[in-house]
Amino acid sequence: MMNPDSRLAIFLDHCTALVLNNFLWLICCVPIVTAGAATRAMYANLYAHLHDEECSVRSFFRHMKQDFFPACGVGLVMIAMPFFLMADVALISASLLPGKMILLGLVGSIGLLTALFGSMFFPLMSRVNLSFPKLVLTSFSLSVAFLPRVLPAAALNLLPLLGMMFLPNAMLRISVFWALMGFALIAMLNIKIMRPVFDCLE
Repeated sequence: MMNPDSRLAIFLDHCTALVLNNFLWLICCVPIVTAGAATRAMYANLYAHLHDEECSVRSFFRHMKQDFFPACGVGLVMIAMPFFLMADVALISASLLPGKMILLGLVGSIGLLTALFGSMFFPLMSRVNLSFPKLVLTSFSLSVAFLPRVLPAAALNLLPLLGMMFLPNAMLRISVFWALMGFALIAMLNIKIMRPVFDCLE
């Protein structure tokens, strides 16, 4: 019988949690409007798993019910923002406006702030009980205060999108990985990367 404390057992336990949460997240993102709540639930469930607490289908949907509407709203904004920013870049690039580089830099700055905010908001929402306005302000302030920590998390979150934009054939070749555990793995890595940030809040 396998030792539950062995490296192999721990690895298999992590893989099981990743596959389960990745599947639940993908299913719950099919109606795009619930993507934010599904992301919040995945972070909460994976955090529970890493702390030897319940990480199951039931706990996933229990977490998803918490802060459902705020999470859905922010999720929709995060989904829509890249399309708005890409449209802005296309319009500015095609225009004859003076100072195009300044405008493009402004759009890029907004995109970076959005990525940093999104990388902090959902993990933070799954960890603390704050009012929505305070949660938004805290997410912005922490993402700036802990920039060296949040930047790698933002890069990981953008990896699937950038991969589909610039390396679509490569992304298709590893699509099974993303379908099995890829998105949940990014969430688990983000939890580990930003652990010092959340330790400061406890």
